[in-house]
Amino acid sequence: MSHFSQPIKLVQNKIVRYPGGREIDRFRGVAPATDDGRPEAWVGSTVTTGGAGKNGLDATDGMASCILPDGREMLLKDAILLDPTGALGEAHVRGIGTEPAVLVKLLDAQNQLGFQCHPSPEYALAHWGSKYGKAECWYILSLRDDAAEPPYVLLGFKEGITRERFAELFDKGDITEIDNLLHKIPVKPGELYWVGPGVPHAVGAGVLCIEAQEPSDITVGARPLNNPAATPAEIAAHRERLLGTYAYDGCTYDENLEMRLVAPKPVSESAGGRELLLIGKAQTECFSMTRIEVSPNGEFSPAETGRCAIHIVTDGAGELNGVSVKRGDEIFVGAAVGRVAYKADGGGLTVVVSHPPLPKRVM
Repeated sequence: MSHFSQPIKLVQNKIVRYPGGREIDRFRGVAPATDDGRPEAWVGSTVTTGGAGKNGLDATDGMASCILPDGREMLLKDAILLDPTGALGEAHVRGIGTEPAVLVKLLDAQNQLGFQCHPSPEYALAHWGSKYGKAECWYILSLRDDAAEPPYVLLGFKEGITRERFAELFDKGDITEIDNLLHKIPVKPGELYWVGPGVPHAVGAGVLCIEAQEPSDITVGARPLNNPAATPAEIAAHRERLLGTYAYDGCTYDENLEMRLVAPKPVSESAGGRELLLIGKAQTECFSMTRIEVSPNGEFSPAETGRCAIHIVTDGAGELNGVSVKRGDEIFVGAAVGRVAYKADGGGLTVVVSHPPLPKRVM
């Protein structure tokens, strides 16, 4: 029998990046909760960070570990290689390979993150040699209660922004004015924001979110090439690649919200609970995300079976195919599980589920 015939609990990690991390601890029930410079958790990850193996970081930095039913702990990537079909499904292995092809993170910004965007798969292949770009979405989990201002995100160019205007500010190095090119959106828990390829963005201070994305660490900011030895040709190439990554499709605040703030859509419902689509084909074929809401003492099974997925329990407690789960738990559900059955205790159970692309997505 496959070790993926039941849900597999993931070992929680935190990744060294920038100021933050306290809200991840709070979400997981870890005390004392601290801002320790580890503001990201790479949940169910089989890929490494861009800095893995450098500056004292382990060569597997970013990869997640799991606990198999027999008690063994190993990297999820290695566990999948033991039984790719049980983990991912025959169609996935045949069409995509032995990687989940989706990256899920918990992201806690103590301070506003830097202005950035990410490439499309086509642009990433042409300029980075990567088959993955970095389309992503943010599911807002919670907000800091001591942030200097109401938590927000910067997302999408304002109306009338052109490549020429952005290039002018880039050449000046005016980061403050570049931030002002973006819409500033106050956020609330439970909201889902779609961040497509080329869309400029920055997560604001005080936001804890689940981020689902293509499995890539390609990030394009708004700063010159950081290499004192770079030639004029290399500097010019960096500038052109950077400017070409952004999508200059600015719009009004309301138009921006209509495109990027995605309303949940019911998928299936029963007396015991329901499934809501948070992001899907209307936005991207790179991944999908749903939310499972199980009523107190209820039981619920989604209609679709046999697909692998990464689960984060966002509220309550209960069972997932007989495996006890609670708020903050992270679980990999392999294709061999088949029918996924959620059971809640008296407080109910809410789970955010991230799915990889369908096999036709990656060639």
